[in-house]
Amino acid sequence: MISRINRLLAAFVIIALSLYIVILNRESITIRITPSTDVTTSGGVIFIALFCLGILCTALVTTFFGFRAYLRERRLLSKDRSRESFYQSVLKARSALAAGEWGKAEGLWQQILRRDPSNLIARIELSRSFESAGNPEEALRLLDAARAAAPDNLEVLFRAAELHLSLGNKTAAVDNLALILYQQPVLRAAKMGRSLSEELGRIDDAIEYHGKVERLSPAEEGNEEILGRLNFKKLLRELPVTEPAARAEQLRAFTKRNTTVASAFEELASAERELGNTEAAAQALVKAAKLSKRLDLWQQGMQLWIAGGMPERALATARAATKEVQGTQRLSAELTLIRTYLSLNMFEDARTALSNLPSLAKSQGSEIGPEMEREAQLLRGICLSGLGAYKESTEALKALAQDERVTFKPPANGASDASAKNAPPARLSTP
Repeated sequence: MISRINRLLAAFVIIALSLYIVILNRESITIRITPSTDVTTSGGVIFIALFCLGILCTALVTTFFGFRAYLRERRLLSKDRSRESFYQSVLKARSALAAGEWGKAEGLWQQILRRDPSNLIARIELSRSFESAGNPEEALRLLDAARAAAPDNLEVLFRAAELHLSLGNKTAAVDNLALILYQQPVLRAAKMGRSLSEELGRIDDAIEYHGKVERLSPAEEGNEEILGRLNFKKLLRELPVTEPAARAEQLRAFTKRNTTVASAFEELASAERELGNTEAAAQALVKAAKLSKRLDLWQQGMQLWIAGGMPERALATARAATKEVQGTQRLSAELTLIRTYLSLNMFEDARTALSNLPSLAKSQGSEIGPEMEREAQLLRGICLSGLGAYKESTEALKALAQDERVTFKPPANGASDASAKNAPPARLSTP
C-alpha cells in the first residue's frame, strides 16, 4: 500500500513539474523536423517532448544492450551446464574404466564424443578403454584420428607411442617420440627413445637420444655408465672378427677410457683368453665381476687363476668375491670360497668357513635354501674326509646320495694326522 502511494505521489510530482514548465514557457517555438515539415507549439511542450524523447531513446539503447547481456548470460550458463555435464560424464567413464568395466566405459566415452566430436580428452580416454578391453588396433585407429586433429599434442603422441609398443611396433613408437622431441625437449621421451633405439640395434640413434638426456638432466645418476655401454655396442660392430690381436688391442684402449662398462671387460677377457693371456684374462674378469656384481664372473676368474698355476691369486679372488656381494649371493660366494679351500687341500680353513656358514646366513638376512644346503652338505662330506673323519664323511655323503632331507651340520673341530700330510703352504691360509 505504501509503495503504491509513493508511486502515485511521484506521478503527481512529475505532472506538476511538467505543467510548471509549460506555464513558464508559453511562447511559441517552431522546430523544423525536415525541409518541408515543421512543428510550432509552446516552448514548454517542446521541452517536455524532447525530454520524453530522450528518455525513450535511453530506454531503447538500454533495452538493446540489456538484451545482448541477457543472451550472453544465457550462453555462459549453457556452457557451464555443458561443462558440468561433461565433467560428470568423465567421472562416470573414468570410474567404469577403473572398475574394469570396459564396455560401460567405452559407451560413456562414445556418448561424450557424439555430443562433442572434437573432444580430444574423450578420444584419448576411449583409446585407453579399447586397449584395456584387448583391442589395441582400434585404440590406435581412434588415436590416429585424434592426432590428425591435434598433431602437436604431447599426450596424443605419448599414447600413440605406448600403443605401438603394446603392438610390438617399436620403430613406430620411436617415430612418435621423435615428433615429441621435435615439438619440445621432454626427458621422458628422450629416455624412451634411447632405450627403444638400443633395443632395435640403432646404436647411433641411441647415442643421439642419450645426448639429449644429458642436456636435459646432466646430473642424473648412471649417465656415464649408459654412454659407455652404448659406445661399447658401437665398438662391437667395428671390431675385427678375424684378427684377435687387433680386437684385443682395441678393447684394451676402450676399457682404459671407459672404466665402468662391465661387458667391455668381459669381452676383453674373452679376447685375452683367445690369445693365451691367462693372467690378463683373469684380471679383466675380476674387473667385470666387481662392476656387475656377478658371481659367475668371479668363479670364471678363479678358474683361470687355477688353470694358470696361480692358486694364491685364485684364493685372493675368492675372498674378494665374498666382500663384493650381499645376501644370497654372499652365501654362494662363501661356498665358492670353501670349494677353493678344498681344491687347495686347505681343510682347516674350509672347516672354519663351514662352521660359520649358519651365522653368516643370519647376518646376511638370508636362509640356506635346499639346493645350497645340499651343496654345503657335500662340501662338509669332502671336508670331513680330508680331515680324516671318514665315518662322519661317509654318513654325510650317503644321506646326500639317498636325497634325504638333511640338515646341514658344521664339521667337528680337529683334524687328523692324515690331513696334515697334504697341508698346503702356510702362505695360502693367510688372507
